[in-house]
Amino acid sequence: YHSGNMVTRLIFFNVGVFVLLSLIRVFGFFYKSDFLGTIIPWIAGSSSWETMLFRPWTIVSYMFVHEGLIHLFFNMIMLWFSGRLFGDLLGDRKLVAVYFYGGIAGFLLYFISYNVFPVFSGSESTIIGASASVIAILVAIATYNPDMEVRLVLIGNVKIKFVAIFFVGLD
Repeated sequence: YHSGNMVTRLIFFNVGVFVLLSLIRVFGFFYKSDFLGTIIPWIAGSSSWETMLFRPWTIVSYMFVHEGLIHLFFNMIMLWFSGRLFGDLLGDRKLVAVYFYGGIAGFLLYFISYNVFPVFSGSESTIIGASASVIAILVAIATYNPDMEVRLVLIGNVKIKFVAIFFVGLD
């Protein structure tokens, strides 16, 4: 952790939160209690105005909570891939800023969508995961140097802008 760059630190922090929440889930199982079910509402972002008014820290904390191992794995692979490119070109300080600003922007898009579009009216939802932060880093590097080529396994060389377009569309 101490000798790694900021991408390594963010990955360690995300994995650490996942391990801690998994341990809480295991202890809940042994004690026949839903400890995790009482903790998640305090760290996951919410679409509810009332909840967000009393839990504003969840705008940041949701970025470090993942649903399962697959969710964590794919977010961390994308963070490692795009974060290394970003860190090499623009530095660790800007990487952290984009990670947090991207996560906050993703939360605001989610929150506004749930409170504006009629299809979501009457329902309350929560948001977790680093997807918005990770995609923000990928889009930032693709915006900074759109014609940079990256080598993808089984595909070959591809311009980073096409990788970003694909993952934004997929997400």
